[in-house]
Amino acid sequence: MSIDLHSHSSHSDGELSPSDLIELALKNKATMLSITDHDTVSAYEGLGKRSGLQVIPGVEFSSIWGNVNVHVVGLGIDPFDQDLLSACADQSVRRLKRAQIIAWRLFSSRVVPSVELAMEGVLEIAGRRAIGRPHFAEYLVQIGACADTGSAFHSYLAAGKAGDVKDQWPDMDEVIAWIRQAGGTPVLAHPAKYKMTRSKLIRMITDFKKFGGESIEVCSGYQTNETTRSISQLSERFDLSASCGSDFHSIDRPWSQLGKVPDLPKNCRPVWEKWV
Repeated sequence: MSIDLHSHSSHSDGELSPSDLIELALKNKATMLSITDHDTVSAYEGLGKRSGLQVIPGVEFSSIWGNVNVHVVGLGIDPFDQDLLSACADQSVRRLKRAQIIAWRLFSSRVVPSVELAMEGVLEIAGRRAIGRPHFAEYLVQIGACADTGSAFHSYLAAGKAGDVKDQWPDMDEVIAWIRQAGGTPVLAHPAKYKMTRSKLIRMITDFKKFGGESIEVCSGYQTNETTRSISQLSERFDLSASCGSDFHSIDRPWSQLGKVPDLPKNCRPVWEKWV
């Protein structure tokens, strides 16, 4: 089986529509897929079934643990659960408020002509996608304030710059509760990407488990065999099932192609056992 339980559509920050994402999964011979858009489940509205592909409803929530932005994937959720939809709406409001603060800071730094125009331009660029700094980068290029998105981040949006506004996300335990209430399995997403010491990562996983977390992404996009082995050992240590996903966003990222996910190490207990 080819299983990919972490991917993004155009309903958040992915390139492809949900239906095109499914077609690509089939083309790449995936047998199980989850669309885990950031803080939204709108990709599942009117999404039909495709022969040969089992779709596991999912979402990726942003949360905070110890001042670190931690992502928690919810797999096997009910995407039409009203409490879950309310949680997604709350996350959308948080994103919008953060964007308004970024726009105000850029205006105060005389980078954009006005807060209103900046927000109008960024919202138009984002469309249905979850609004974030990449859309501000595109806007700054669009108005001629920067030559390219790289320089936009370097000058105005990177850490310590005017547009560096910390995320106002809920605590990790609250996000885990949302997922469990909607019948889902909370999965700690891409644990190797948080750039924290091993001891701090272990403290985070300890809390994740205590809060009701049930699984961890052992394989996430391209990573070394050493990283995979290390995370698989943590899944055993904390008795967490193992998930895997490409974290696909677009076809121009060779390190995260849809359905192209390595097999889990043999010591892992696959999270998808409950759905087969």
